[in-house]
Formats: sequence, C-alpha cells, structure tokens
Amino acid sequence: MIDKDDIAERAHARRAFLRYCGGAATVGSLVMLAGCGSDKYGAEAVQGTPAPAPTAAPSYTATDTDYLNFLLQIQYLTAGFFWRSAFGGSIASSLVTGAGSAGAIAGGAQVQFADDLFMQGLREVALAEVARLERLRSLIGASVTAQPAISIAGGSGSPFDAIASRDAFPSGTPFDPYASLENYLLGASALSYLCTSAARGIVFRLNSAGNRDAILAILGGKAYADTFFRLALWRAGLSKSALYDTENKMVLARNKLNGGDGTYLLANYECGVGSAASPTIVVLDNVPNNANYGALLARTPDLVLNIAYASKTAVTSGGFFPGGVNGTIKYSNAVS
Repeated sequence: MIDKDDIAERAHARRAFLRYCGGAATVGSLVMLAGCGSDKYGAEAVQGTPAPAPTAAPSYTATDTDYLNFLLQIQYLTAGFFWRSAFGGSIASSLVTGAGSAGAIAGGAQVQFADDLFMQGLREVALAEVARLERLRSLIGASVTAQPAISIAGGSGSPFDAIASRDAFPSGTPFDPYASLENYLLGASALSYLCTSAARGIVFRLNSAGNRDAILAILGGKAYADTFFRLALWRAGLSKSALYDTENKMVLARNKLNGGDGTYLLANYECGVGSAASPTIVVLDNVPNNANYGALLARTPDLVLNIAYASKTAVTSGGFFPGGVNGTIKYSNAVS
C-alpha cells in the first residue's frame, strides 16, 4: 500500500531526476526503456512494444497508530534476530501479543565469535532492541499488533540469501550470516539499518508531537547501533579487503529492490562502508552527484517492505515475513 502523501513526494523526485539526466540523456533513456523486455530474437524491441507497467500497490490513508504498528512489525524482526543471535531462544511471549496473525521466529542461531568486544556490543544491542520494542508497544497501547511469522534463516532459500547479491558470492554460494563474523556483520548491518530507515521514513508523517518525540529518540538509539555494526564491518575489512567489495555489492542489491539501477546515482539509496582509505561509516542520504547532505537516509514503508519481502513487486508477503505483516500498512511497491 502507498501512503497518499508519498505520491507528490515521488513525483517531485522523478522530476528532479529527469532534470539531472538532461534532455538528450532523458530521451535516450526513454528509448532504451521502450526496448526492454524483448525475447531472444529481439521481436519486441524491433516493434517498440513497451513492457507492461507493474501493478502498483493500492493507496491508503494511515493514522499514527498505523505507522507505529508498521514500525513495530519491523522491530519484531530486528529484535528477534539480535536477541537470538546474542542470547539464543526468543524474546518474552508477553512482548509479541496483539491483533492479527500471531507467529514465531524461525531459523537463526546464537553466535559465538572470538571477538569478545564485539560480543559485548552485540548483547547490548539485543537488550536495547527489546527495550525499543517495549516502548513501541506502550505507545500503541490497546491497538498493538502481534508478531507475525518471521524467518531469520540463512543459507540456500533463506531471506538473507534472497536480499544478497549473487555477484558477491562466487560459485553461487548461498549467503549465511551465521557462518562467520564477517558474514554476520554483512547481515546484521543490513537488517539493523532497514529498521532505522523505516523509523526515519515515518517520523515526519506522525501527527502527534509526543509520538514524533518518542520515535526520534528510538531513531537516535538505532543509529548508534548501525554505526557499531558498520564500524565493525569496516574494521574487519582492514584485514580482509575483499569484504569491502562484497558489502558494496550487497548494498547495491538492496538498492535494486528499492528501484535502484545498481549504482549510487539516484537519491535516497543506501551506501556501503567504503574502503580502508575512504570509510563511509554513517549511512547518509545520497543525492544525484553522489554527495550527501549529512542526514540519515529514509525509506517509505513500501520500500522497507520491498527489502523485507525480497521483492520488487507489490506483494503482501515473502522474505523475512513469509505470511506478511499485521496492520494497515502491508504492501511492498512495484518498482522499476
């Protein structure tokens, strides 16, 4: 589902991108798009038949409670992942009740890496994630939604593998975030920032000043956690430089799920941690000239679900949420 407020916002973004491309480049781009989708004999390209437009998600009008419940659904994912990683098991059953289809966390495992400092930090993150979950539930009150069925499995056919880049892993090796510290950092940084970008994407849509203040506080805490994982990932790359390229390819794969073109030329797309000589630890909002203006990247709810469902189409389930999420906001979007 698409918030009506997003329609004007996205139209403005499209116009800005067209201005950036320039007249000649824009015409060329449109010509290329018209030829997309041809078969191996090029029949459609010759005829100039454009591919059918993807079916868009239906529009909706959301309340503060709808937005908070959407963020809660994503928080269930990150809290469940980090809790199981740090301590094993699942968070307290009293923290996952509510309206909608209730489900459990499937997959994942407690990790035991040799880096004691990292493990201390991971346990702190897990505790903070559950505290944020409690805070969200208290904000929502009687209208709170339940935790849906969630998969945090790794390896072949898993949601983590579905959002990874095939270019990042030679010989088609499936991505398993639990296989090593380096792999865990790749998966943890992706999932952590997914929730941060979701919070950043809803905070200005909230009508209540009290709700905005609460989510801004949560957003600040989550940004510290993102930096913890990204800094650890950057440090790991100092001894394994190939990790930077792997992470960059995985980031671009997530950007493609959000409609990116496999580069950083479009606004509002995530960046990697950089390189040993040129780190980019904080995820900032890129603008078309590959610069940033020092603000955290935001994702609209539908774009968050494109990644959570591992889909570029308008669907209501998949990936980390095999049965979908609970609440009004449940559609990913059809992106090109």
